[in-house]
Amino acid sequence: MRVTDMMMTNSTMQHMADAMEGLSRLQDEAATDKVITTPADNPSVAVTGLNLRSIIATNDAYTSTANTTSDWLDANELYLGQMVDIGTRALNLAQEGVSDTETLKERQTLANDLEGVLQNAVNAANGMHQGKFIFAGYFVNGGTGGVPPYQYTAGGAAVTLAPGITSTAGPVNQTIQRGQTIQVNVDGSTVFQPLFQSLIAVRDDLNNPNFSTAQLTADIATLGQAVNGSNPLLPPSISTMRSTNGDRTQQVNMALDRMNQTDTSLKNLLSKTEDANMADVITQLNSQQTVYQAVLAVGKNAIPKSLFDYLQ
Repeated sequence: MRVTDMMMTNSTMQHMADAMEGLSRLQDEAATDKVITTPADNPSVAVTGLNLRSIIATNDAYTSTANTTSDWLDANELYLGQMVDIGTRALNLAQEGVSDTETLKERQTLANDLEGVLQNAVNAANGMHQGKFIFAGYFVNGGTGGVPPYQYTAGGAAVTLAPGITSTAGPVNQTIQRGQTIQVNVDGSTVFQPLFQSLIAVRDDLNNPNFSTAQLTADIATLGQAVNGSNPLLPPSISTMRSTNGDRTQQVNMALDRMNQTDTSLKNLLSKTEDANMADVITQLNSQQTVYQAVLAVGKNAIPKSLFDYLQ
């Protein structure tokens, strides 16, 4: 087959174009640290990257929800811990009143102290997290007019729910990962009302001119059950609810650990899929530059000289 000047010229131009294309591709990889810059460069890699990003985004959304849930449970722990401390303080004060050596005036002083303890308990029951009442069930914005959910007047006979709040029992659930839902709230009325009622009963026992040791002892037992009791036939005590909240916190923390590990693994896989190996890219780039220079040198001699070259 006869090789013409045109064939040599076309072949040289093709080699130059191929060398320039390879050089450009490697320069893009070195500049972007990615094996592709557009999906057309490698559709398979692009699809894999999109799928991994979608999974990472879903995992991040669950992680965000789990972190929010963890914060809420931590707020529960804060106020439940305060309630246990308040209940323990009340038990100590009440036990002082049992003694036969206590006078009526001394018992009334203890009753005044218990009144302060009761008001502290109501304040803890009205605890807030990020502007929401955490022990109000679905009524996280409080009662009518945004008032706190638990209402009490000094010296009163009961702690009542604010107008507009029908119940605190509604479970507030959060899905922290696929197939796992955690209840984040505590039914305040169920858990706290026994404490409120027993505090009021003990206070009234100590204020009663016709003091009865037997009655105070019975009410102290009820107060102890409200704070630390474990009778399954009665509403859960504050300590029991605190333990339940701790179990929920542990579940959330375990889920967060798993999701953080998953996130790390997915991002590593995405990096292996899309990121360029810079050591290999630089080696190939240097080699491709050598090839390109060689193509230019060969092309210079391969392309036939024109009339203008001879005229020089």
